[in-house]
Amino acid sequence: MSTADTQTREGIIAALATYLMWGFLPVYFVMVREVDASEVLAHRVLWAVPFGALILLFRRQWSEVARALTHRLMLAWLSLSALFISINWFIYIWAIQDGRILETSLGYYINPLTNMLVGVLFFGERLRSYQLIAVVLATVGVLILAISGGVIPWVALSLAVSFTVYAAVRKKVVIGAMPGLFIETALLLPFACVWIGYLYSSSQLAFASGNSSTTIWLMIAGPVTVLPLLCFA
Repeated sequence: MSTADTQTREGIIAALATYLMWGFLPVYFVMVREVDASEVLAHRVLWAVPFGALILLFRRQWSEVARALTHRLMLAWLSLSALFISINWFIYIWAIQDGRILETSLGYYINPLTNMLVGVLFFGERLRSYQLIAVVLATVGVLILAISGGVIPWVALSLAVSFTVYAAVRKKVVIGAMPGLFIETALLLPFACVWIGYLYSSSQLAFASGNSSTTIWLMIAGPVTVLPLLCFA
């Protein structure tokens, strides 16, 4: 088998693994549905940092992190992207726990459309005729789904817009997926720790509160966050 064939096969396997993990992500958040969405988000950040650090060590990408940390403009962009990915994560977690799985699915169906819109308006990208036809058809499909629901799909729109803004901001930063995610979660870590501390002090913390299965599920939030992106990259 040629090198190109091997790379193609590995790429297909990685893509399948990525979307399989993302497909099962709602199942994970259902498993922690008794935990407040804000605490789940805090644990997602908390455990993603050490797990991401191990991945960076294994892949020898710490130099890329060090370079980014000395670049003020890059840190500013990553701080902004961290804000929007945290908003996206919180809405997603809350929506899944609230039983709005179809709305979250619609959000990620809308997302490619908003990505293309931003690309055309702000990055000077051009759509070919067949791409424009595909966008129109997809837009019509989204509108039909939205109208059939009878209400404005604010969850779907919020997910799509927040992730589109996140992706647009990340385009401003020349950094690998894993180093970028590590810095974003590291920037969010102090806020996550403060929130966990508050929940503990007010006796609202679900972690290590006697239910060992819940504690384990929350600790798994790190790999759940990092591994799909690692395969995707």
